[in-house]
Amino acid sequence: MRIRIGKLELKIPWEYLVALFLVLLALTILIVWKVGHEHGETIRIMTTQTPLVSERPDQDAAPYDDSFYDVPDEDDVESKPGFEPPGTLKVNINKASMDELISLPYIGEVKARAIIAYRDEHGPFKTPEDLLNVKGIGPKTLERIKDFIVFE
Repeated sequence: MRIRIGKLELKIPWEYLVALFLVLLALTILIVWKVGHEHGETIRIMTTQTPLVSERPDQDAAPYDDSFYDVPDEDDVESKPGFEPPGTLKVNINKASMDELISLPYIGEVKARAIIAYRDEHGPFKTPEDLLNVKGIGPKTLERIKDFIVFE
């Protein structure tokens, strides 16, 4: 095969051009593959129907109930597996402030607000099982916190 560049004329066997093309093709495939697998991990995106705290309705609308789910709050340090609160923490569930309730394992701001609202509306809790009436507190959460609460 003859290639003319300006006044320069080159005679290159066609096998060399095919070999060059195959090398360039292999490099292109390698680069594309490397860019696509650079992190070496699979990202899985899962959707839920849990409302976000930032998606609150207007004040004129019905009260927003964001404490319906029995799952650890995202902002809870205590919700991490293997977490043990420091010392022998005992919280009086009937008199505890928001900060004291948040100090309990698996109780974040949302569940603490729900406990206080339920306590204000229905009076003091008498037994641990009374907490099951609070939206957001289920059997698993109750089992996790019952050693850290008292009813005085």
